[in-house]
This record gives sequence, C-alpha cells and structure tokens, in this order.
Amino acid sequence: MPPHSIFPILLVVCLGCTGVAADPEIKLPPEKKAALAAVADGASTLSALSSGAVERNALLPTSPVGIIAVTAAKVGLTGWANQQPEPRRSESMKSMTAVFGGAAVNNLFVLAGAANPISWVAGLTAGVFFWNNMEQSLQEQALARASRQGESDALKQINNSSAQRWSCPKPKTIRAEPS
Repeated sequence: MPPHSIFPILLVVCLGCTGVAADPEIKLPPEKKAALAAVADGASTLSALSSGAVERNALLPTSPVGIIAVTAAKVGLTGWANQQPEPRRSESMKSMTAVFGGAAVNNLFVLAGAANPISWVAGLTAGVFFWNNMEQSLQEQALARASRQGESDALKQINNSSAQRWSCPKPKTIRAEPS
C-alpha cells in the first residue's frame, strides 16, 4: 500500500487518539490516556513522514516498521509505569502523556504546514495541557479509590457492629463461694 493511501487513515487515528487523551470529560483510566497519546504520536509521525516531512530526531527510526515498533514500546512503557508505586507512577503518567501528546500536536501542526517555531510552541502548549489533564485524571482516580476504600471501611465497621449487636452474649460463669 503506498504511503499516501494510508495517510487519511493515520490522520483519523491520530486525531481520535489525541482528542480522547486530551478530553477531561472522557473518563478513561490514566494509563489508557497515556497509551492513546503514544499511539497519537506514532500515527502523527507516520502521517507526517508519509507526506514528506523529515524526522528531526536522529535517534528515531523513519521506516513504518520502526515507527510502529517504537510506538509499541511506548505503549508498553505506559503499562510498566502504571505498575510503579506512587509517586513514581503519577509522575511517569503525567510526563509520558505530556511528551507523547505534545509531540502528536507538533506533528499535526507540521502536517498542516506550520513553520517549526509555531509547531514547537503548539506542541509545548499542548504538552502542558496534557500534563494538567493527566494530573486531574490521577486525582479523580485517587479520590475514587479513597472513596471505595472509605466505603469498604464503613461497611466493615457496620458489619462488625451489627455482628456484635446480634450475637448471643457469652454465658457468665457463676462461682460458688465456699461456705
């Protein structure tokens, strides 16, 4: 399949992933939003390269297979980061979402024909937005977890008190006093 024929598909994937990862109203787990930002970065990079853009990072591959492999590694990295203890998990999720999402927006601006300083500023601005959005998602997740934990503790307390209320009292032993 020639590169120009997959361009519209990649563009739709990129826009969809970037939009879902950036939208605070879409309630996805933070690790899924980070993975979507990684996919958006990969799809936008592949779209930009297939339309004639040049990769500025010499460390990254420019072949479709290489870009797909790097994108898969980024998605795997988000899964690994999600397993880390706090606060490393939260900082990793915010960082990855900001970098991947900002890179995707930068690539979209390059695709639109924007000059480099404009695309860089747009990417950095989007990165800050992604960071803040992820921080909000992580806080909501922590509050939900605390709420569930609080409900669980409350249920345990209710169950313990009702068990005490409905349990039969232990018989008292009566000691006979020697006469």
